[in-house]
Amino acid sequence: MFLAAFQFRLYMFLEQTLIPGSGAIPAQLLRWAAVLDLFGYYLAMAVLAYVLWRQLRPRNPLVADLSTLAAVGYGLALGLGAALLAMVARMLMHNYTDTAVAGQVGSSGSCLTIGFR
Repeated sequence: MFLAAFQFRLYMFLEQTLIPGSGAIPAQLLRWAAVLDLFGYYLAMAVLAYVLWRQLRPRNPLVADLSTLAAVGYGLALGLGAALLAMVARMLMHNYTDTAVAGQVGSSGSCLTIGFR
């Protein structure tokens, strides 16, 4: 889905300054790619960590607790990043195209580039 948002152009991953000017449709695709990433990977990992914790806790409680804490922390931290990407990147791309149409291209592109790194 991320490749569709970048119009299947792999060089856009290397040159992020091209992303803000992609337009409205890639902005929507980027939003949905981040939402699917959030639910399909990061939140699913938290559920998997809980299931493994329930199965492994009787054998070694300390290792099970620490592993679950690490997996849930990882899922929450990166899930927050995916949620922010879903909300902010689309808005920045829309603002960039709106200002580009008005002839006032400003710092939106640099903010988006910082957000992707």
